[in-house]
Amino acid sequence: MIVEIRRYAFEPAEIVIRPGTTVRWINRERRQYHSVWFEESGEPEPEYFFPGESYERRFERPGRYTYRCGPHEEMRGTVRVVGD
Repeated sequence: MIVEIRRYAFEPAEIVIRPGTTVRWINRERRQYHSVWFEESGEPEPEYFFPGESYERRFERPGRYTYRCGPHEEMRGTVRVVGD
């Protein structure tokens, strides 16, 4: 599953996947760095990634996972993992 970052937004902002799916966020901006931070889970913010770079995460358990961009708090997204 691919989520693109464009114009300071995650596209799509919400995705629904099955357990075991890997999501890749690709930075399609021209100049700006971003992060994909699952802050509510208590995890530290991951490293920033720059235009043309990507970040991946595999989701094993059903649930609702909200995230945001560390340096741009208005950028928010949700991963819903459904099924078993």
